Amino acid sequence: ALDSLAQADVDVAKLKRVVNDERDNMVLKLGVAGLSSIPLDHALAIHVYTLEYPRVYSVVNAALYSPDRRRAGQGISSALQACLPFIKLLDVALDSLPRHAFQFQGETISFRYVGDAFRGVKWVYPSPQNHNVGAHFKTGMRFRFFEFKSSSKDKAVMARDEFCGASGA
Repeated sequence: ALDSLAQADVDVAKLKRVVNDERDNMVLKLGVAGLSSIPLDHALAIHVYTLEYPRVYSVVNAALYSPDRRRAGQGISSALQACLPFIKLLDVALDSLPRHAFQFQGETISFRYVGDAFRGVKWVYPSPQNHNVGAHFKTGMRFRFFEFKSSSKDKAVMARDEFCGASGA
């Protein structure tokens, strides 16, 4: 799943060194947390996605968000094609996380969240002239995103400039 990322300009040699360096540490972390049932490759895939260097998340998201990720009659872009094996591995890895909360060192740990989540975007719905978020996004609606998205349980986070901010569209 990592090799094809080279076609998307990821330094795969560096990435493999990082993964190899982290492998033993990850086995230890999973064991200490009582999560040894999670496949090591899955835990490493999640770790790889969070790295600042090589920035796999940046490359993957650029391919997923690109307007030319799919072209009529031509299939998907070469950048997205290069990222698909890793995207599939990451999707399976996230799905392999425990479905129920558990106790670890006196804390309740849960990889699944059920409740309100806030996602800020610099856009007005359905249009700047007819902005009515409540009418466009009704309570109880379910959304499926086909890209990885960030969100927060804290609505105030959306007002931060690095997210949605307080103004602009």
